Order: sequence, then C-alpha cells, then structure tokens
Amino acid sequence: MPVGEAAVRAVTVANPEPYAVEVREVSTIAGRPFGLAEDTCSGTTLPAGGSCSVVVRFSPVAPGVAETVVKLALRHVCTDRTYFPCTFDPDADIQTGVPDFSAVSLPGGGLAIEWETELRAVPGIVLFRGTGGG
Repeated sequence: MPVGEAAVRAVTVANPEPYAVEVREVSTIAGRPFGLAEDTCSGTTLPAGGSCSVVVRFSPVAPGVAETVVKLALRHVCTDRTYFPCTFDPDADIQTGVPDFSAVSLPGGGLAIEWETELRAVPGIVLFRGTGGG
C-alpha cells in the first residue's frame, strides 16, 4: 500500500457467552499507522449471542511492515454468583494464570467483573498486518 493511502477491514465482534457483556472500549494496540475508522461496539452492551462491528484502518506513514491487534475492554454485571465469570476469585485465580480479570464492587452489594481481551485469541483472527511502500 502506498504511503499516504488507506485501506480498511471490517471485523464483527460477537458475544458467544450466555450473558450480556458491556464493551467499555475498543482500541488498536499499535496505534499509528492503524486506527479505528468505525466503532459500533464501544459503550454498548452485547446481549447473549449479540454482535457489533469495528472497522480497522491502515494508513502507512513510512515504508515497511506494521502489525496490530484489536483490544476489547469488557465488563459484565453479575446477576448472581453461580456462573463464570461471577464465580471468579482474583486471589485464587492468580495462581492458575487467569489474566486481566478484576472484580468491582457495586453500590448495594452488586458485583461486576472487568477484563480485557485481544481479537488474536479468537480463532481465525491472528493480527492485522499492513505494508507501506513508496
């Protein structure tokens, strides 16, 4: 792709879980020359089986290869504590290697679980790669 031009790729983000998940933020890890051209996910709540989309833009600023992945900051407000992720115990799960989960106490005794994930963990999506040329 010539330096100064842009290409886009749409990605569907699906919630395969049996509970709703709030998408707090969507971002690209590497930043420039990648960015989000569209984002229908951030600030929305995906119901069980629901989906939203993001469009990743690649605009090379110099010749060479660049890579990024899309990162999601997610949150689930627990209706009770009988299902994962609501059974998550940060102290116990640190030992088992469950990364990036945190429990947040809500007013009135409620509980929310927050975590981050990258789309590279999704089968079929490894990363976004672009090559800038002269």
